[in-house]
Amino acid sequence: RVDDQPRGIPTFNITATAIGGGSVQPTSGSGAIRSQLTFELEAQAGYEVAGVSGCQGNLSGNQFTTSPLMADCDLVASFSKVQVAVSSSTDGNGSVSPESGLVEAGTVVIFDINPAEGFAVAEATGCPGSLSGNQFTTTPINTACTLQVGFAPLNYQVSTSGGVGGQILPADASVQHGGSTSFVVTPQNGFEIASIEGCGGALQGDHFVTGLVTDDCDITAIFTPKQYQVTVETSVGGSLSPSIQTVSHG
Repeated sequence: RVDDQPRGIPTFNITATAIGGGSVQPTSGSGAIRSQLTFELEAQAGYEVAGVSGCQGNLSGNQFTTSPLMADCDLVASFSKVQVAVSSSTDGNGSVSPESGLVEAGTVVIFDINPAEGFAVAEATGCPGSLSGNQFTTTPINTACTLQVGFAPLNYQVSTSGGVGGQILPADASVQHGGSTSFVVTPQNGFEIASIEGCGGALQGDHFVTGLVTDDCDITAIFTPKQYQVTVETSVGGSLSPSIQTVSHG
């Protein structure tokens, strides 16, 4: 608004424009020498006042007051995207990238998650978005957030096959990465263990103990009938052949 000034007193004119996501009001004004004018700055959603240039004065919040007027000037109010802080943290069994940073409001952030060996992502919370495999994608970020990622040990299935003549108990087991477990191997009456192998393990008495399990694996046992030796003895005056024979149980 151009104010009427007493004749003979110098007046100065100010034009005001906005750059970026916002506006300034009024868009022009005038005042007598050494008077001051005030302008209101309004940022759009997701933007903030970056600064004012072109005229000397003081910016306080969203209000700019000129210094006492001594000349015409062009006021320029600049607006920029709000910067939002995002960060990540883990329980120590893996890593996340990026760890931290500033992004413009409304930005979609993609976190890459790298579990340590033998671990998998269990949960990811703290920022809005969704988890797909080892990648977390946010919705547009407008407020600061920290993505907190938890990991859980991988579990592997250890299966067994005993066949005819015996059994292995339990029939299967779930083992955490790098763990070990054992199975009881019991031949049926008249049978014995011919061989048993798998999962990097070994037979210790009637227990089969696996090695350190790092993947799904199978244990296979073969049972065979016990073998007995039959010896024949005869009295004087005759013979039987053969005199020795091996016979399976039963």
